[in-house]
Amino acid sequence: MAAHLSAASGRGAGTMPGDEQVGRAVSRIVGAVAQARSIDELITLYLDEVRHLVPSQLVGVELYRGAGLAPTSRALGVSDGFLERYDEVGRYADPVLAAVLRSAEPQSSSELMALDSWLQGDLYRDVLAPYQLRSSMQAPILSGGRIIGTLSFADGDPAFFSWPHLRPLAGALGAVLGLAVMSVVQQDTLRRQRDQLLDTLMDMSRAVVAVGSHEGEIVALDDGTTIAVRTCTPGADPALILTVLDEVGAPDVVEFDHSALSRREREIAAFVSHGMQNQQIADHLVISVHTVKQHLKSIHRKLGVTTRVELARAVLLGGTQPAMAVAGDVGGR
Repeated sequence: MAAHLSAASGRGAGTMPGDEQVGRAVSRIVGAVAQARSIDELITLYLDEVRHLVPSQLVGVELYRGAGLAPTSRALGVSDGFLERYDEVGRYADPVLAAVLRSAEPQSSSELMALDSWLQGDLYRDVLAPYQLRSSMQAPILSGGRIIGTLSFADGDPAFFSWPHLRPLAGALGAVLGLAVMSVVQQDTLRRQRDQLLDTLMDMSRAVVAVGSHEGEIVALDDGTTIAVRTCTPGADPALILTVLDEVGAPDVVEFDHSALSRREREIAAFVSHGMQNQQIADHLVISVHTVKQHLKSIHRKLGVTTRVELARAVLLGGTQPAMAVAGDVGGR
């Protein structure tokens, strides 16, 4: 329970619902978490619903670091101080958590030990005693057979978790939440990949399409033009693959109306048209990235463009300037 800690006052112990109420409550939980668009929203929706299904004094969720998750812990019925205390000393003395991590199954304090042993243990004395939490149950949040977190319940009634259907119910909730959590993570990953792709496209100077062609393949178009297919992986994510189409035999000349641009601005415009990024341009010209950006602002203003793609188009459609006279030795530096 580390990075993000928050809690709110919850309800006290209550009466366990009947089978019909359980069915409706589980349906509500599944429906609620399936609509979540973030981990924080998912946990909030789960806690709001589960406290009616399992009306114990404490209900909580903890997610562990890994698989796209940041460590997160939230609970109803206790204070932030309780969560911080548990994280500092309680987790290392929690026999229920240890049993869950060993078995990957729900476990309760009443099944693991006698009440006297529970009350004399370090966990109760150091963490639970101020809330008189005389019984506890935890269940694993599972994804692909791996524990990615735990569900927690605790109450002042030593017999609270003796309800026969509670253990399998907690196990089912852990499985449902595991699916929902990984769905949110995957959706978040897709959104980040989409944003990364859009950013990459905005910085590219050539036409880019997603096709099934292979590296080095030559495609003949109806107008007689031939296109070379080149694949690349933008950014750090190997799951993103772009296919870049270059016209075969195109003259190695960049065209633009250079009369309004300074010599340095023409150099930078040529580098941009060849797909170089700001840091590469700065390294090649031995200037700062800030200076490159200032030149680009001036170039954009003079040519009436707003993106690198538009700049590359303006370069191609303007007057003529041998690009490789400026950029030809880039690969050798």
